Amino acid sequence: MTASAPQDPQPHDPQPTDPPLYPFRDYDELGLDPRLARLRAGCPVSRIRLPYGGDAWLATRYADVTTVLADPRFSRAAACGPDVPRQTEAPPVATTILDLDRPEHGRLRRIAASAFAQWRIERLRPYVRQVAAEQIDALLAGPAPGDLYAAVALPVPLTVLCHVLGVPLADRDRFRAWTHALLMPGPMPADEFRSVAAALEDYLRELIAHRRESATGDLLSMLVRATDDGDRMTEQELVSFGVTLLAAGFETTASQLASSAYLLLRRRHLWELLCREPDRVPAVVDELLRFVPLNGGSGLPRVATEDVELGGVTVRAGEAVFASTISANRDDEVFPDADTFDPDRRPTARHVTFGYGPHRCLGAWLATMEIQEVVGALVAAAPGLRLADPDGVRWRAGTIVRGPLALPVDWPTGRTSTGAAGGAPPA
Repeated sequence: MTASAPQDPQPHDPQPTDPPLYPFRDYDELGLDPRLARLRAGCPVSRIRLPYGGDAWLATRYADVTTVLADPRFSRAAACGPDVPRQTEAPPVATTILDLDRPEHGRLRRIAASAFAQWRIERLRPYVRQVAAEQIDALLAGPAPGDLYAAVALPVPLTVLCHVLGVPLADRDRFRAWTHALLMPGPMPADEFRSVAAALEDYLRELIAHRRESATGDLLSMLVRATDDGDRMTEQELVSFGVTLLAAGFETTASQLASSAYLLLRRRHLWELLCREPDRVPAVVDELLRFVPLNGGSGLPRVATEDVELGGVTVRAGEAVFASTISANRDDEVFPDADTFDPDRRPTARHVTFGYGPHRCLGAWLATMEIQEVVGALVAAAPGLRLADPDGVRWRAGTIVRGPLALPVDWPTGRTSTGAAGGAPPA
């Protein structure tokens, strides 16, 4: 924070006359900006100022965040207007599923939902387990220290996404460069943003053309059939949907994996707990998803279509609201002692890491399963794994997706093999 930053509202204080700039960036490693906790306690729906477009509202409590994300009076489509408060210079264009309201949103979601059903994702588990084993074995066969992010956390979800979507693995460097440009750096000039997005769209159009000539059993082929049979999805909707899946389908999971591994290795008792009791991996992963902040706190805005009472204030029709999911996940009223990582937590409410309501992430179970498999494979193959330099891990700053730039790890020379050479067949 700069010396000229406005004072934060304290409990029961009125709304600030000079709203603070959002998103809040005063955080370190896996911590949250302390202003979020103060706002939850005293001003849960507060005024903020965005880099472009002016002022908006920020919801920080779980109840208000879930209301904004699920109540149809808060519109995603309306948030694509040129004057809506936002982080980027270029206003969004309502062409992706993320930017649509009912009924258009429901129509597109139903087309793809079956591909991400939990039972179908479970059929992928042997394949994910095999990919994780191969990457971990390659890491442990190499020189120490090795980079857990580059060797395991990134290539596992990237390889799995290529398999699910039907993207040639040989092209991963091409489309990763585009998605990295869109998600990782801070705000970029509007012309550059459009250029990167256009390149990714052109790539998807090439893949779609190939699928029309030779369909396979992958998700992209299924979406092409939905476009060509019955006109349930337009060509542009198909391209935009593919862009969304590529852009959000692996970078987020990779960062969540790396940050989760950092937390487990930094808090050695948690790592040793999983080594002793690997059956606890699913429950611990759920707590990791709640506790580890994936983003810098901004999220996508909604615009009120009518006056709405929210958290003790009136949000007027036409005003934008940002819902902080990372703040909602630390709400003590829903998750007691929420700032404590509790491997024995038995939550009574679902965390909102993947969103809430109709726009909840389609790939939530896929990402969860991938993290379960990688964490489980790591504790089995390398119980002696440790951070090479716990205090020297460097973190991304000012990016949409949070996480370590690299995660150097070390290990004893003797280890247990994951058995990757045996080769489980892809599901």
